[in-house]
Amino acid sequence: LRPLSLYSDRVIEMFKGCRREDMPPHIFAAGQQAYHKMLQSNTDQSLVLMGISGSGKTFNARYLLRYLATVGQVEGGPVTYSKLDAVQLLLHTFTSAATFLNPQATRC
Repeated sequence: LRPLSLYSDRVIEMFKGCRREDMPPHIFAAGQQAYHKMLQSNTDQSLVLMGISGSGKTFNARYLLRYLATVGQVEGGPVTYSKLDAVQLLLHTFTSAATFLNPQATRC
């Protein structure tokens, strides 16, 4: 999966460290807000992706994971697409459940 320019590393850098109200609506803005609140309050945060079948929840979860892995990365621990793909595959394996509308529906 090659990311669109809307989800590029340049856009990640643009959202990194910004307040949500300073940025346009974007999945990275939601990720940045959760990350900031986690650091500020030292408590776990959750992001809920809702929508009908085929609305892009799994793709947005993938972009959120990439964003959070990038902004939370430590020195010497580069995040690669292959590592993110492996994490996504693991999540997909444990969160898949067939539905009447979608035999390959995910629950992540």
